[in-house]
Amino acid sequence: METSSVVKAPDESSAPAKFAPAVARRSAAPVEKDFASIIALRSRFRREAALLGLADSLDEANIEAAINEAEAIDSDDREWVLLVLFTRWAEFAPEAAANVAIKTKAEVLHAILEGGMGGA
Repeated sequence: METSSVVKAPDESSAPAKFAPAVARRSAAPVEKDFASIIALRSRFRREAALLGLADSLDEANIEAAINEAEAIDSDDREWVLLVLFTRWAEFAPEAAANVAIKTKAEVLHAILEGGMGGA
């Protein structure tokens, strides 16, 4: 008598759950459109996410205006905001971002230049 072995597919219920972002919750969150509103957020995570979202919406047409506005921030958050904005600018116009960063007095921007703008 021959015996055949049958290989069964793994049960789907034993597979680890896949990652699924909470899209509905995220879309319900207010989108901050100015630096004062972002800085006022109580959660550090929310502040960083809001600033990154705002920076991601910027392009060649409005990045310099955003940087000019950020330079007027009168708090310890000024350099953090500028770091994010210059990093964003360096993604699409590294030479222009570097030229303006050289002229600024913000130490954090000089650190970006020393490390190379735009990253790998």
